[in-house]
Amino acid sequence: MARMIPSYISEDIKSSGERQIFDLFKHDPRTVDWIVLHSLALTKHAKRLYGEIDFLVLAPGLGIFCLEVKSGSIVRKEGIWHFTNRYGQTTQKNRGPFEQAQEGMFSLLAAIKKKFGAESRLGKLLYGYGVMFPHIRFQVEGTDQESWQIFDRDSRRMPISGFIDQLSRNTVRKMQGQAWFDTAQSLPTMQDIHQLASFLRGDFERVVTPLQLLEDIEEQIMKYTEEQFHCLDQLNDNPRCLFLGAAGTGKTMIAMESARRSLYEKKRVLLVCFNTLLGDWLSEQFPSSESGSSLIVTSFHRFLEKIAVSSPEYGLLSKNKTEGYFKNELPLMALEAIDNGTIEQFDKIIIDEGQDLIRPEYLDIFDALLRGGLAGGNWEIYCDFERQAIYSEISADDMKQMIESRASSVKFRLTVNCRNTRIIGEQTAIISGFEKPPFLPGKIDGLPVEYFFFKDIDDEATKVENILRELKVKKIPNRHITILSPFKFQNSCVSRINKSTFEIVDLTKHSVRKSSVEGITFSTIQGFKGRENHYILLTGINRLNDDEFKSLLYVGMSRGKSGLFMMLDKRVETDYKSLIKRSFVL
Repeated sequence: MARMIPSYISEDIKSSGERQIFDLFKHDPRTVDWIVLHSLALTKHAKRLYGEIDFLVLAPGLGIFCLEVKSGSIVRKEGIWHFTNRYGQTTQKNRGPFEQAQEGMFSLLAAIKKKFGAESRLGKLLYGYGVMFPHIRFQVEGTDQESWQIFDRDSRRMPISGFIDQLSRNTVRKMQGQAWFDTAQSLPTMQDIHQLASFLRGDFERVVTPLQLLEDIEEQIMKYTEEQFHCLDQLNDNPRCLFLGAAGTGKTMIAMESARRSLYEKKRVLLVCFNTLLGDWLSEQFPSSESGSSLIVTSFHRFLEKIAVSSPEYGLLSKNKTEGYFKNELPLMALEAIDNGTIEQFDKIIIDEGQDLIRPEYLDIFDALLRGGLAGGNWEIYCDFERQAIYSEISADDMKQMIESRASSVKFRLTVNCRNTRIIGEQTAIISGFEKPPFLPGKIDGLPVEYFFFKDIDDEATKVENILRELKVKKIPNRHITILSPFKFQNSCVSRINKSTFEIVDLTKHSVRKSSVEGITFSTIQGFKGRENHYILLTGINRLNDDEFKSLLYVGMSRGKSGLFMMLDKRVETDYKSLIKRSFVL
C-alpha cells in the first residue's frame, strides 16, 4: 500500500475518477514502498503550485511520474478538447490533458533544480508523465501522446502499479541516447524518494490544519444528516414507523427532528432512549422554554422511576435493586401508576435505541402511555439490529415479531453512514467482523484510523498520553476528545495517566453532564452508546474474535466522527492482521 500524502481527499474534489485512482494507489500491495503525493486535499481556495499535477508518484527503482486524471467523456474536434462530466456539462480547452501533464512535470523539475541545483542527483532522476481516463476507453486520434502514457477503463484490468511499470520502461527507452541520462544512476533510490517527499509535501499538504479539517468534516456530516430528514417528509401519512439502520446512519438526529415537528403540531410527545448519557444529552437539545410540558425527553428507566415513585413498593425495591429490578419490578410498578392516572397519555411516542427497549414488559408500558395504544397510536421506533443490542438477550427476529404482533407499521431502512468518515466506517466494519459493511459508506474521507499495540497497561497509558499530546499540539480542543474502554475508569489505562498533565473527566459519574464538560472525557463503551465525539481513543482492546467483544468494538469505533485511535493488546496483533487483510476486498 502506497503512503498517500495527504492521507485524505478534500470534499471540494467532486471527481469520482480522482477518488478511484486514490484508492487504487492506496490499496495496491505492490506500491508498499512508494510515496504518492496528490492535490486532492487542496481546498478550492488553494493554488496548485505545479500546474495540473493531480498525482505525483515517487516510486523507488522506477521514477518520478506526474499524472493528470480526467473523469467523464472526452472528444477532440479541430484541435479543441471537449470534456463532459457526469452531469452532462461540457467544457472546452485548447490545451489537452497531455500538455497539462507535461507542463506540470517541467514545472516540478524546474522547482527541484532550483532547490537542489541543475547538476544535482535529484535534478537528473527519471521524470515522466501520463494521463488517466478511469471511466472511458480513450480513442482520440491525431495527438502527440504515446499509448503507453494512457491509463483508461481497459487498463484497470491490471493493477495500477503495472501502469507505473509501463511508464517507467518506456520513459527509460525514450531517454536512452540522451547525453545526461544513465539508466543505472537515474532511477530513484529510497533515500531520493524521501528527500523529494520532504521537499514537496508542504506544497501538497500545507492547506488544511487538523482543526480546519475537523471543522470541514463536521460541516459535511451535518449536510449528510440533513439529507436524512427527507425520509420524514415521505412518512407524514404513516403514523407507525419502524426505522432500521446501522450505527451512524442518522437515527437519533431524525428522532430529534421528528420530535420538533410534532411540537409544532401541538402534540404531546415522549422521546425516550435506553442509555442514560444519551438521554441527558437529548434532553439538553430541547430547552424547557421551548418544549414546556408538551415534550418529555429522557432515558427510559429514569422516566419509569419518576412514574413509579408513587407506588407503595417503590421505596423498598429501589433500595434493594435485584437483577430483575429494571426488567420486571420497575416496569410493573410504573404500569400500575399509569393505570392509576399518574401521568397523562401522549399523542406520540418516539423510541431511540429500540433494540434495547423491545421486550414484552416495556412494550406494555408504551402501549399504556400512548393514545390509541401501539396498535392505533402514533409512534416511531429507531433500531440497530446489527451489533448494538448489547443490553438485550432477545434476538432481532423475535423483536421484530413482537412489534408486528402488536401493530402494523411502515419500515424504513437507513443505509448511508452520515456520522463517520468513510475510513472510520470501513474500519469499523472490518474490525468488528462484518462480512460486508452494514451501511453504505459516506463520501467524507477524513483521517486514517491509527492502531497502536501495547505490552501492558502502563505501556498503554504512555501511548494514550502521547496521542493526547499530539492532539494538543494540533490545537484540537479537549472537549472534542473522548477515551472509551470496555473497563471502568479505575480498571482502565486512563487511571494510570498523570492527572497533573491531563485532567480526564469520567462521564459515568452521575454528577457529570457532557455539555458542561470542557475537558477530555472518559466513558465505558457501553455507557457511551448513542453518543459521539470528534476524536475517539478506544482503549483496552484485548480480544477481537468473540461475538460479545465484536459488538463492543462496533459500538466503540462508530462513535468517532473525525479521528479514531485504537489501542490493542500485542497478543491480538496476529488476529488484527488477519482481519485487516479483508480491507482489500471491501
